[in-house]
Amino acid sequence: MNPYKGADFFSFFAILAKRLFTGILPLASDEKQLLVFLGVALSCSIVGGLLVLRRMTMMANAISHTVLLGVVTVFLIVGAGSYSLLVPMPLFFLGALLAALLTVVLITLFKTIFRLQEDASIGLVFTGLFALSILLITKGAHNVHLGVEVILGSGDLFVEEDIQIVWITALFNVGLLLLFFKEYKLSSFDEVFGATIGLYPRLFFGLLMLQSAFTTVAALRAVGVVIVLSFLVTPALIAKRYAKTFNQFLLLSMTVSFIAVLLAVALSRHMLSTYSLGLSTGGMASCLLALFYIILQKKTIKVSSLSYG
Repeated sequence: MNPYKGADFFSFFAILAKRLFTGILPLASDEKQLLVFLGVALSCSIVGGLLVLRRMTMMANAISHTVLLGVVTVFLIVGAGSYSLLVPMPLFFLGALLAALLTVVLITLFKTIFRLQEDASIGLVFTGLFALSILLITKGAHNVHLGVEVILGSGDLFVEEDIQIVWITALFNVGLLLLFFKEYKLSSFDEVFGATIGLYPRLFFGLLMLQSAFTTVAALRAVGVVIVLSFLVTPALIAKRYAKTFNQFLLLSMTVSFIAVLLAVALSRHMLSTYSLGLSTGGMASCLLALFYIILQKKTIKVSSLSYG
């Protein structure tokens, strides 16, 4: 039986605190949601923050759409001609990851070889691969239901595999940030100076693109690429407005994400218990982030420009 059944907003936190001290295993469905979304929030705070500082948030948007090419390609290869075939999720994950990496590689090639502006490269690859995905669906899989969960996640019915995927991704991102903290900080603000001291900015640009692809695809099964975009961009934009240093920027971005997740899970349980309304926790978190941004935009405070100090 779910210990949170019938709990309202404040009771949720009371039960959670009690279970943290007395033993939280086996995990309840609300706790699985909490763990999954906290892992996604942690990953997106790191990767999204670095993307926002580099003014590259459109890269994440492009990847979130072009992963459809990998999903459709895997289905056509493995399940062509069979309308009832269940393709294993790891194959979908692999296909989506390869499509994301292809997106990054093509954008980089267009930028370096053809000397295109970054936004032009993203626009060409984004629209081209997404259009190819739609074409493949129309011609090869128009009678097959791929499942909305492939793109929008598995809803709120999380399992241990979802927790493992998002936290492996989160630890991967945290490990790289700790290992190359100074390099990421310098390359986010001054690539030219970084190149003069032997930093190899292109190396860390490629590494960040790998993180972006891995983070976006990891959210494919759990929360979905649509919801993860709000976690990638909104907390970082809020943090950029108020933070004075790079360290404060990352910490504030994580804090905003974590608060949104905690409130979203509690509010979802409250709405179900009080009004019998089953609302999406991911959707609730996205709405809360948008609300935070709108409210904080109206609050003007004088801060210095964000620096890497």
